[in-house]
Amino acid sequence: MRVVMCHEFFYLRGGAERYLFGLMELLASYGHEVIPFSMHSSENLSTPYENYFVNNMDFPSLMKSRSLNSAIQATGRSLYSTEAKKKFLKLLQETKPDLVHVFGFAHYLSISILDAAKTAGVPVIQSLLDYKWLCPNTTFLLNGKPCEKCKNHQFYNVVLHRCKRNSLRASLLAGLQAYVVTLTQAAGKVTLFLCHSRYLLTKMIEYGYPPEKFRYIPHFLLDVDSYPDADNSEPYAVYFGRLSYEKGLTTLLRAAEIAKVTVKIIGCGPEEKDLRLYAREHALSNVHFLGERWGQEMQDIVSKARYALCPSEWYENSPLAVYEAMAMGRPVIGANIGGIPELIQDHITGLVFHPGDPEDLAAKMLYLMENPDIARQWGSEARRIAKEKFAPYKHYKDILSVYEDAVRLV
Repeated sequence: MRVVMCHEFFYLRGGAERYLFGLMELLASYGHEVIPFSMHSSENLSTPYENYFVNNMDFPSLMKSRSLNSAIQATGRSLYSTEAKKKFLKLLQETKPDLVHVFGFAHYLSISILDAAKTAGVPVIQSLLDYKWLCPNTTFLLNGKPCEKCKNHQFYNVVLHRCKRNSLRASLLAGLQAYVVTLTQAAGKVTLFLCHSRYLLTKMIEYGYPPEKFRYIPHFLLDVDSYPDADNSEPYAVYFGRLSYEKGLTTLLRAAEIAKVTVKIIGCGPEEKDLRLYAREHALSNVHFLGERWGQEMQDIVSKARYALCPSEWYENSPLAVYEAMAMGRPVIGANIGGIPELIQDHITGLVFHPGDPEDLAAKMLYLMENPDIARQWGSEARRIAKEKFAPYKHYKDILSVYEDAVRLV
């Protein structure tokens, strides 16, 4: 099968790209041809198809600019990119794929790519990696708290509350984009939606999307059997991931202050400066910011931790960090929100706590730190489950079934 993988970025930025590149490698290993479509960037991986990519655009900078030209450029690109439509249609006509698998497209590619696929007569799978189809802010967050004011197409709320980056311009564009997607019936141009958590699937149906349009498959780990598993853990907890406000890291720091547990934080992001400042002001000598770590270096730190942490305060979809921690035989303490409790079996592979509650989190951090035998037992069970449920051969079988369904439906 020949598959076009469509995503705004073609370099490693976070979980979405890790899944994208892992899936591309998995499909290629089974003999399928994978063709990327994305945006030009100096950070991109090399590909013979880069001539089809759309021109680079620094969306955040354009939104901060006060010039009219910048506003027009950002608005036109995100609402309906004629460049993306033209280049994508050319790619489809010249490569003649069996299927298009879309990941992120909102700001840099736009819904125009769906029209290109329709014109070319190619079925479209849309991986839902956030809540963009339901929430203009993508996260269901308002002032750091879960919010669903935009339900029933009341997207004007994103402007009233300036949900997007606390910016009137960014919020206005996000709301306008949501109305355009709705009015053009863009969802009808997607053959099947692929959900990686049952929570997100349920949310889409709750908001009025037809159940028959959805398929559920959890993420996978390409090298699940090769992840290290330390026989004996060391007395520290670890968080690894993006340092952004929705990840609940201020709650984590407050919990670390209460529990006096050593915490290693791996990653970078927009909240890193504020988090480091908080740690300094509160003299949190037990909290260590390690910056970005990838591959073996990251695995060495995580695999030796007593447990991993996932303290998110948004409707987290299906965080790959939990998958990886489980594969490394680490129990996970995670917030009871979104798709997180689907992955963590309470008192079997980890613990769940009330999101945003530092005292509850601190109590559970302290409990597992003081009970290494229980942590080891739960970690062993987590690793067993990861090797069984997140194996690449299982994901390949499941994803191929969804692809075949989409091809039959066109």
